[in-house]
Amino acid sequence: MSYPLPLMPVMIDPTVKCCTDVLTPMQIKSIRDLGDALIATAPLEAEVGYNADRRVIERVRKAVVQWLPFPAQDPRTQWIYDMAADVVQQCNGLYWRFDLREFTDQLHYVRYTAPSDHFSWHRDSGDDWQRPQRKLSFSLMLSDPEEYSGGELQVLDQTVKERGAGTFAIFPSSMRHRVLPVTRGERRALIGWASGPPLR
Repeated sequence: MSYPLPLMPVMIDPTVKCCTDVLTPMQIKSIRDLGDALIATAPLEAEVGYNADRRVIERVRKAVVQWLPFPAQDPRTQWIYDMAADVVQQCNGLYWRFDLREFTDQLHYVRYTAPSDHFSWHRDSGDDWQRPQRKLSFSLMLSDPEEYSGGELQVLDQTVKERGAGTFAIFPSSMRHRVLPVTRGERRALIGWASGPPLR
């Protein structure tokens, strides 16, 4: 005999959660070096849209990007995926309790350069309902504030104040957000989306 527990609640917390001091300076450098090496080998212009609708629209998004291969394709990324998954799930357990299963998409290394690289208002949840739904987004800051000006991450009506390298900004993927133009230097970040079954 047993007593059934109620379903775990889903909480939509409309604020950004920041986790600081997650990485050592050497780990931050390692991610930057790998991302920059991938860009040097095959730089990609940042696109917007999903699947067949993906295209470059510089007035919406301008940056240079690359994708970090899944660990099965490149063992160098194993610790990065493990670390990101751990941070996201711990934060999820504290604040949202979404049913998260995987990183369906590869982690995304992004480099915004002055005088105007940016990403206008958008949502990460996407419009492709034939795959697991993106539920939590994260931006791992890889540049210190003194390396660039501008480039603030804004989610809804709040500007993320924590900008130090090694800071995770985590928020529901359905929330509108943007990166303001970088006006000096370069801003690097690692982006990811944790996915799971549709919300219900």
